[in-house]
Amino acid sequence: MSGCPGKCAPGPTGAVLVLALAVAFAAVSAALAQAPAASDAPAPPPRVLLGTPSDTPIDPDSEPGLPDRAGSSLTLAEVLLSVHAYYPLVYAAEQERIVADGKLLSARGSFDLNLQASEGTNQGTYNNHRTDVGLQQPLAFMGASVFAGYRLGDGLFPTYYLDRLTADGGEFRAGLLLPLLRNRAIDSRRAGVQKSSIDRDVAAPSIQLQRIDISRNASRTYWLWVAAGHRVRIARQVLDIAERRDSQLALLIKQGRLAPIERVDNQRTIVDRQAKLVAATRFQQQSAIALSLYLRDPLGNPVVPDLNRLPAFPDLPELPTEEALQRDLQVALGRRPELQRWQLLRERTEVELRQAENQYLPALNLSLRGAQDAGGGSSSLSGPNGLNRAAYEAAVLMEMPVQRREARGRALAARGTLAQIRAQEQMARDRIGAELRDAVSIMSQAVDLEGRARDAVRLTRQMEQAEGSRYKRGQSNMLLVTIREIMTAEAQFQQVDALAEFFRGLADYFAAIGVDPSMPADQRHP
Repeated sequence: MSGCPGKCAPGPTGAVLVLALAVAFAAVSAALAQAPAASDAPAPPPRVLLGTPSDTPIDPDSEPGLPDRAGSSLTLAEVLLSVHAYYPLVYAAEQERIVADGKLLSARGSFDLNLQASEGTNQGTYNNHRTDVGLQQPLAFMGASVFAGYRLGDGLFPTYYLDRLTADGGEFRAGLLLPLLRNRAIDSRRAGVQKSSIDRDVAAPSIQLQRIDISRNASRTYWLWVAAGHRVRIARQVLDIAERRDSQLALLIKQGRLAPIERVDNQRTIVDRQAKLVAATRFQQQSAIALSLYLRDPLGNPVVPDLNRLPAFPDLPELPTEEALQRDLQVALGRRPELQRWQLLRERTEVELRQAENQYLPALNLSLRGAQDAGGGSSSLSGPNGLNRAAYEAAVLMEMPVQRREARGRALAARGTLAQIRAQEQMARDRIGAELRDAVSIMSQAVDLEGRARDAVRLTRQMEQAEGSRYKRGQSNMLLVTIREIMTAEAQFQQVDALAEFFRGLADYFAAIGVDPSMPADQRHP
C-alpha cells in the first residue's frame, strides 16, 4: 500500500477535479447502460378481456368474442378457441412471464447508481461544518465499481480529525475498486442477473406446459360431453320404441287381439328405460357443466352447451405406424416444454456452481483513489508553490476465510442439484416415451373396440328385427323382444364409448408430442 501524506509532490491544479468529473460521467453512463431497455421492461397489459393472451392480436375497435354458433354443432376447435382466449388459468399462466420480468428488473437493480449524501454541524469546543456527496456505480465489467464525490469541511477540527478539513472550495474525489481474484469472473450481482434472466426464459416453457395440459383436459372433457350426449340419444331412442309399441299394444288389446298382460310387461320396460334416460341425462348434464369451465362467452362467463349442439363423431384417422411413432418421439424430445425447462434449470444451477467455485479464491482487490482540493484555505493543504495538493492512493486489499466452508457448501449443494436435474431430465425423457406409447395403445384398443361394437350393433339389430317379426307372427314374446332391444342399445353404448376413448387418446397423443391443440391445424403436426 502506498499513500501521499503531507510531503507529496504537488500535482497540476484541477487534475483530480477533471478525474472526478470523468469518473462521475462514466458512472452515470454505466447506470444508463445497466438500465433495462424498453423491450426488457414489463409492458403494460393490453386492453383485452380476462384470459386473452398478450401475444394475441386484438382489434382495438372491437372486443374479442367467439362466433355466434347457436344452433350449430359445437366443435372442439371452438372449445379450444375459448380456452385460448378466456380460460382464467391460461391468463394466470401468462402472468408468470410478467413475474419473471419483474424479478429480472429487480436483479438489475443491484447495478443501480447509488447516491450518498450527508450534512453535519458541530458546535462546542470545535465549531465546524461538513458536507459530503458521492456517487457509486457497480459495473458488470470484471466486477469493478467506480465512485466520485465532493466534500466540504470548514471550521475548527481537532488534530486527530484534520483529514476532515478541506480548502474553501471543497474536495473532489474519484476512485476505482477492481477485484483481481474473487468476484472478477462472476459475483453475486452478475450471477443474480444471469439467474433471473434464465428464470424469465423458464417462464415460456412453464406457460406452454400449462397451456398444453389445459388444452388436453379441455379436449378430454369435450369428448366426454359428446359421448354423454350420444348416450342420451340412444336411451331416448329405445324409450321411444317402447312408448310407440305401447300405443300399438293398447290398440290391439282394445280390439281383443292381445292379452292385457303383454302391455303390462311393456309398461314395465318403459319405466325401466325412463329411469335409464334420467341417469344418462344426469351424466350428460354433469359433463356439460364440466365443459362449461372451458367454454366461455366473451365476458369470460361459463357457457353450458345445449344438447342440440351435439356433433356427430368424425371418422377415425389412421393410427401412427411404428416409423411415425419413432419420428414423433424424437420430435417430442425436442419440443416438450418440460425438457426445455430442465435444460434452463441446469444452466441456472451451473451459474450458481460457477459463483460458488469463484468464492474459493481470496478476495484480492485493487483500490485506486484520487482527491483534489479547490480554492484557498489552510496552508497545510497547499504545496510549496501555493497550489492545492492532489492526493493519490493505490492499495491492494486481501481477505480470505481459512476454512472456506460457505463456498464449499454452496458448491457441494450446486453439484447435488445438477445431479438431481440430470436424473429428473432423464426420467422426463422416459416418461415422454411412455406417454406417447400409452396414447397409441389407447387409440389402438379403441379402434379395435369400436370395430367390434360396430359389428355388434349390426348383428344385434338384425336379431332385434327378426325377433320383432317373430313377435308379430305370435312366435315370440315381449321379454325376448325387450332383450334384443337392450342388446342393441348396449352395443351402441359400447361403440360411443370406444369412439370417445379414441379421441381422448388422440388428445393425449397431441400432449405427449408437445403440441397445443389450440394451435392452427397446419402447425400442429411436427
